[in-house]
Amino acid sequence: MRGLLNHLGRLSLDGQGQFDLSACEAPVLEAIVEDAETTLAAIHSGLSAIGHLLAHSAVVIEDGTVGADSLESLGFRP
Repeated sequence: MRGLLNHLGRLSLDGQGQFDLSACEAPVLEAIVEDAETTLAAIHSGLSAIGHLLAHSAVVIEDGTVGADSLESLGFRP
């Protein structure tokens, strides 16, 4: 994500404040694409892991082995 944000900061803006991709060098655009793909893959993997965790924890929550509050706080970051 850091690489993506760093590369996005190297893009030029046009008069309307939009990214001017035609003024950007090809290596920068390629780096943005690669960083975006890597970031999206990490996000998909994380969401998939959370889905698997929820699916596999349903039984232990129903029988009371694990408290439901354990999953409620999943991903909570103060």
